[in-house]
Amino acid sequence: MVSDDCDITGTPNGTPKQKSGTPNYIPYNELSIKAIKPKAKRVDHWFNDHPGFGLRVTPKGAKTFVFVYRFSGRKTRFTIGRYPKIGLREARRKYDDALNDVNHGINPLENEKKSKSRRITVGQAIDIYEKHCLVKGKVSVKDEIRSLRKDLEQQHGNVFIQDMESEDFEDILMNVLERGAPQMANHLYSYLHRMCAVLMPKYLKMNPISALEKPARIGRKTRALTFTEIYDLWYGLPQTPIQTPIQLALKFCLVTMQRGKDVRLMKFDEYNEKDAIWTIPEPKNRREWRVPLNKYAVNILEGIKVLRPGINQPFVKNCGEMMGKDTLGKSINKQRKKLNIHHFTPHDLRRTSATLITSLGCPPSWATLMLNHTDNSVTSIYDQYGYDHEKRLATNVLEFALNNILNSESADHVPSLDQMRELVKKAGIIQR
Repeated sequence: MVSDDCDITGTPNGTPKQKSGTPNYIPYNELSIKAIKPKAKRVDHWFNDHPGFGLRVTPKGAKTFVFVYRFSGRKTRFTIGRYPKIGLREARRKYDDALNDVNHGINPLENEKKSKSRRITVGQAIDIYEKHCLVKGKVSVKDEIRSLRKDLEQQHGNVFIQDMESEDFEDILMNVLERGAPQMANHLYSYLHRMCAVLMPKYLKMNPISALEKPARIGRKTRALTFTEIYDLWYGLPQTPIQTPIQLALKFCLVTMQRGKDVRLMKFDEYNEKDAIWTIPEPKNRREWRVPLNKYAVNILEGIKVLRPGINQPFVKNCGEMMGKDTLGKSINKQRKKLNIHHFTPHDLRRTSATLITSLGCPPSWATLMLNHTDNSVTSIYDQYGYDHEKRLATNVLEFALNNILNSESADHVPSLDQMRELVKKAGIIQR
């Protein structure tokens, strides 16, 4: 229980004496701490309404947060930390933890010794998190660890992670934000939060990232290319110095609605030429997925076979190397002016095609199927139907729309949405 030493930690019922007239009792705030002047002898000052929580001030002016309590009938002093290295808020958190330990029959000093034996550096923390991710089979582990080592370990690798405060992590995130990478700052925020969650409770009592907000407020992405922009992109890409395999990969993303990563890593072994089906063995949700291919997708693959016979991966660079994760995006950014299209990313091509078919009357569920978004509902666990029929219908609608866009005389003659809807209605291609 809390000490019954009335002169130091309070009255027997745990409520401190209110001795506002004595200098050793001070209000709980920063101003009071800063106002304390050192004296010839060491002096303890106690915070009002906080049993046993105080500040020890030496003749040289050193100020240290302390907690005095009784355990097994013996008065014990627990040193929390030196001010201002440890701020009032952090000291209060440690005081609350220690007081809670005492109230539950745990000696904070013994608990602190165990905690110190589990102290690890930031570098070690990242190692632990990496092993955890590998055991769990996390798909994005390489990207996460690369980011953590670059932005966290390089500056704080030898610092004990238990000594890192929320403000320290906030500074790291702000550095990423200030170098013009808001999306990366948000990703790093998520990586840090997950890493610290894994370290709890063995190495961390609380998650320091929980006190922070995402550094960049990036709204929901809604970019989808217009019909005219689709035309300009399709015929504009060959006019740029972008390597042909990269051009074809971008077009393949558009006509299949699939992720850039899956397209980059595609192999001809996954392509069933007879049925025009592409089977993705391990997409983002790690569930094998079949993608019906329309004539545009098939023509791209067959064209690559002719141009580059004998290769197993259709979308590799001219030098034979695999495309990096940023290859598609960087290629677009460098040639945006020449393409004369407002900013877009490879991922927006998926959204473009999904928006296109739904705007023409396809059920949203068809777009969801083609995008292969994860469904965590109970029903989906039992429903193992592949929905190949529905996906094929969606692919046919996309092919029909692309026919009418790309076969136009020029960008100025591309049909409007209303005209396209009328064409789809007359063709009767949306069947359920």
